[in-house]
Amino acid sequence: MAIRAVSPIKYNGQTIGLIMSGASFSEKFVDHIKKLTGMENGVYQEKNKLISTYSGFDEIDANSLRELKQNNIIFLKNIFFNKGTYSAILKPLFQNDNKYWGCLSIALSKADEKKFINYTNNILFGLILTGYIFALIIFIPLAKNIDKSLKKIITGIKGIRLGNFDRKIELSQKDEFGMIAESFNELMIKIALYNNQISKLQDDMIKSAKLTTAGQLAAGLAHEIRNPLSSIKMMVQLISRRHIKIENSSEVQTILKEIDRMNLLIKDLLEYAKPSQLNYTRGNINSIIKNALRIFEHNLNHQKIIVTEKYASDQIIINADINKIKAVLINLIINSVQAMPQGGILKIKTKIKKTNTLVLAVGDTGKGIPKTDIKNIFEPFFTTKIEGTGLGLALSKMIIERHSGKIKIRSFENRGTCFFIYLPVNT
Repeated sequence: MAIRAVSPIKYNGQTIGLIMSGASFSEKFVDHIKKLTGMENGVYQEKNKLISTYSGFDEIDANSLRELKQNNIIFLKNIFFNKGTYSAILKPLFQNDNKYWGCLSIALSKADEKKFINYTNNILFGLILTGYIFALIIFIPLAKNIDKSLKKIITGIKGIRLGNFDRKIELSQKDEFGMIAESFNELMIKIALYNNQISKLQDDMIKSAKLTTAGQLAAGLAHEIRNPLSSIKMMVQLISRRHIKIENSSEVQTILKEIDRMNLLIKDLLEYAKPSQLNYTRGNINSIIKNALRIFEHNLNHQKIIVTEKYASDQIIINADINKIKAVLINLIINSVQAMPQGGILKIKTKIKKTNTLVLAVGDTGKGIPKTDIKNIFEPFFTTKIEGTGLGLALSKMIIERHSGKIKIRSFENRGTCFFIYLPVNT
C-alpha cells in the first residue's frame, strides 16, 4: 500500500507536465513521520489498522468511520494505547475516484502534551519578560525625551504675547516633536509678518483719515483764499498802472510773482485734495516726453545739461490723461534740472516688460537725495527746497497710481537720482 501526490507544472497559464511524489505505507514511513513530528502515527484502511508506531487502537469505531467517509477530520481524546492515554487526529484519505480508502492518524500522549504546554508557556513567559525589559529600557529615556520636548513646546506656546512673536522652540531632533517645533516657529514668523502688515494697514488708515480731513480743510481754505488773491492781484495791477510811474517796478513785480506762486500752490493743493477727473486718450509716450523736454530747452542749454534719450521703439502707445502724464514728466524734469545747477546729464529711457508694462526712467547726475529723506519723498508738503511746496512728487505719485501704475525712486548722494514710472501699455 502507498500514498501518492500529483501536482501539475504550469507555464504561461498552461500545463506542460506533472510532478509526482509518493511513499509506501511501511514501518519506514511511519517511523519517518514520528521522527519529523515527535508523535505516534499510523495508517488505517477502511476501519482496520495497517501499520503504526504504537500498539493498540487497531480498529476505528463506526461513528468516527462515518465522519471520515464524509471527509471530516476527527479529533479523539483519551484513547488508551502503548500503556498510556493519548489524543489523536484522524485525517481521511481518498482514492482517485473520490472513494474513501482509509485514514492517517497522529497521536500525542497526555504526558508529552503537558510537557509541550509547559514548554510553550515557558517560551511565552520568557518572550513577554524579555519584551517587558526591552520596553522599559527603551521607554525610560524615551519618556524623558518626550517630557522634555513637551515642556519646551508648552513653554514656547505659553510665552506668546501680543506684539511679541519672536519666540522660538529650540528642538534639534528630527522626530514628531521636532516637526511640531519647526511648524510652531514657522507659524510665529507668519504671525509676525501678518502683524506687521496689519500695523502698517492701521497706520495707513490713520494717515489716510488724517489726509482726508486735512484735504477737506485745505480745499475749503484754498477756495476762501483764491478769491481774495485774485482781487489783490487785480488791484495791484490797477494801482501800478495809475499811481506808479516807473514801469516794471521791482516791488510790484515781486508782489505779482508771489501772488502767482500762491495761486500755483492753491491749484496744486486743490488738485491733491480733490483730484479732477481723468480724460483718457491714446498717445505716444515718446511724443509726450519730447513735448515736456521742449519746455525746458532754454534752461537745459543755459545750465549746460546734456540730455540722452533712449526709447524702446518709435511708438509706445498708452491710454492715459496725456496732460496729467506730461505734468508728471515736467515735475520730474524740474527736479532734475534743479539738482544740477552746475550742469550734468539728464537721462530719459523707456523699456517694455513682458507683462505689457512701460518702464519710463528719468534720471540725473545731480547731488542725490539723503537716505533719511527717501522714505518721505512722496509725502505731501515734504520738501528739501527753500521755495518748494512739497506737493509736486505727491501729486505725481497720485496721478501715476490713478493710471494703475507705480512710481519708484533710486538715489545715491552725490551720484544722482532716478525715478522709475511703470504704466500699462495698449496692445
